[in-house]
Parts: sequence; structure tokens; C-alpha cells
Amino acid sequence: MMFQADTAFGTELIALVLGTGLLLWASKEDVCCKGFAKIVAYFTIVASILGMLCTGYYTVRYWEDGHFKHPQSMSMSGMQGMNMMNGKKGMMMMDPSMMKEMMNNSPMMKNMMKGKMNNNGNADETNHEEHH
Repeated sequence: MMFQADTAFGTELIALVLGTGLLLWASKEDVCCKGFAKIVAYFTIVASILGMLCTGYYTVRYWEDGHFKHPQSMSMSGMQGMNMMNGKKGMMMMDPSMMKEMMNNSPMMKNMMKGKMNNNGNADETNHEEHH
């Protein structure tokens, strides 16, 4: 989480420096599009300052909430084969090829197909030695 805040703040700082450099260049040089360059420079400077304020605010809020005390969960960012939206708001669907692989290679699914599951969804312990 802290890495994301640092990356965002660093990017905004780079934008501020580039906007300031563009403004200084447009003020010194006699070019045909001097007015447009100044508009772009001012917009970049204002947007980067607002971005830094926003990043700083939310970094402090997340820090106060304790989000920096533990590593970020990989539950959402580490799921490969998941289609996050699948055309529906908030709906998560698994890639069909991944679903088929899970169904074919899962020991639990193989036991279910053979009818060797107890009521808790675990492998039936009566034939415990059979699976070793």
C-alpha cells in the first residue's frame, strides 16, 4: 500500500516539474504556440498539485486506519484467470478453461465424482489408507 502511495506521489511530482519546465520554456522562447504551451503548463501544474494533495490526504487516512501495518492482500490482484467484470457490475466469473482444469485436477472433485465424500465435504475417512 505504501509503495502505491509513493509511486503516485512521485508521478505527480514529475508532472509538477515538467509543467514548471514547460511554463519557463514558454515564457522565454518566442514560439508560435506560446499561449497554448502556457495553458498546458498551468493545467499540468494545477492538476499535479491537486493530485499530490489528494494522495497525501488518502495516504494519511489509510495510515490512520492501519492499512500500512500489514502487507496488502493478494486476494484481488493475484487472482489469475478471473474476469473481474464479465459484463456485469460486480460479478466475478472464472475463466472457463481454468474452471475445467480445476474440475479435472482437484482431488476433492475426483472424490465427489466417485461418491467418496462425507457430509462435511471432506474425503470419507473410512477408506483413509486407500488414497495413500
